Amino acid sequence: QGVRLARSMTLGLGIVATAIAFYVSTLERLLQASSEFLSLFAAPVLVIFLVGMLNRRVNFPGWLTGVAVSIPSSYWVQKWTDVHYVHYGPFSFAVCAVTTVVASYVIGKFWNVPLGDRCLTIWGRDDPQG
Repeated sequence: QGVRLARSMTLGLGIVATAIAFYVSTLERLLQASSEFLSLFAAPVLVIFLVGMLNRRVNFPGWLTGVAVSIPSSYWVQKWTDVHYVHYGPFSFAVCAVTTVVASYVIGKFWNVPLGDRCLTIWGRDDPQG
């Protein structure tokens, strides 16, 4: 009886979620506005988490440099090019990630910023000393 209830609830919620998705897909301006906003701010936040988990050399000043380049370049793409709004987020993410990595290497080299802990990256998860 519990399994039957769970199946019918899953079916009902799936139908409702699909209907909402079809409705929202007709609201192009709403989707475009959310894509514009998320590309400006959510993409750089995603960069600090993902790049920080993958690379010990990434540092906060490097990320701030990436954000300082990413936000204006993403805004420029949104306002003065014909790029479809679906590509705003990936563009902002790519610009911020590349700039963050390059700036972190340069800042780390010239200002002698220490590396992050290995145990904070995915490479150090199974390290018995971390």
